[in-house]
Amino acid sequence: MRFQLDELDALALGEGELMELDQEQQRLGHADALIRLCQQSVAALYDGEEGTCNDQLGQIRHWLEEARDHDNALSEALDTVESARLQVEAAAEALRHYLDRLDLDPERLAQVEERLGQAYSLARKHRVRPEELAEHHQQLAREVDTLEHFDEHLEALAKAEEEAREHYMGQARKLSKARKTAATTLTRQIATQLKALGMKAARLETVVEDDSPGAEGLDLVEFRFSANPGQPLRPLAKVASGGELSRVSLAIQVICARNLTVPSLVFDEVDVGVGGGVAEIVGRLLRELGEHAQVLCITHQAQVASQGHQHWQVHKIQSKNTTRTRIQPLAPDARVEELARMLGGVEITDSTLAHAREMLEKGQEVA
Repeated sequence: MRFQLDELDALALGEGELMELDQEQQRLGHADALIRLCQQSVAALYDGEEGTCNDQLGQIRHWLEEARDHDNALSEALDTVESARLQVEAAAEALRHYLDRLDLDPERLAQVEERLGQAYSLARKHRVRPEELAEHHQQLAREVDTLEHFDEHLEALAKAEEEAREHYMGQARKLSKARKTAATTLTRQIATQLKALGMKAARLETVVEDDSPGAEGLDLVEFRFSANPGQPLRPLAKVASGGELSRVSLAIQVICARNLTVPSLVFDEVDVGVGGGVAEIVGRLLRELGEHAQVLCITHQAQVASQGHQHWQVHKIQSKNTTRTRIQPLAPDARVEELARMLGGVEITDSTLAHAREMLEKGQEVA
């Protein structure tokens, strides 16, 4: 790498220099043609013996000045011709300055072509495009510097690592403290909700324990649960039944509803194992959640279904060879009939319908 860097150092190709060399090579290599063409252009524009653009425009200006004496409407055309004549003069002057700077310099042309040849040769050697050679040179210099001053770089990296670790630990400890405070509050609020949901003997604890450092901090956060008296607290995911998980989830969602970021929540028979007043409380909590997010709940409890903003009926249609599931939205009258069926079974009486209608009206009044 040092040998390669020495070669590039010797060339010392600057950023953007290759394009400048290409342009200079084109100019020096075609200097004869450039001089001839520019001299012809100057002669045709201004310095010719006769019939130059300047002469012709001067004659036209003279004619238009005479014609304008008879019709002032030609003033605009006259001004345009005069402007063109002035531009021709400016163009001729610019070409004269260009010719003054343009020299036939075979020695400089040889130098430029030699430098271009070296650049293209090194580009092929390093397997980069010629225009990338300067950037490659800088990158190689950085790599060589890192290797030659390895101890210094290692020390700097170790220092940066220690600073990052200290910063991480400081932020992680703040996070742990905030989590433990929040865990105490959340545990107390969940206990209140679980009692309202008919799980009076249930206990749930939010545990924040020290763990190894990671992207989410130093903590292992776990919900531990016991559904019955005398049973120890164990990880919620391992000991809770489906219905218990649903009700715990419902309790947590209700508590967190104000900061809810999930757009949709689905509860599958969250009311399993409850009935009567507890089922009505579950329905109220679900409706409260529905004010903050979209809530879908599968239920067999009329007390829960009556409090939904909308109601779909799900049932199977079976034929000899196929089974299909049909889902249809229910209008208010159909909702009353479905609630009556959920309350009374196969035979629906007038009193059952009246009870269902009253339940629906009461459920829709819940704020």
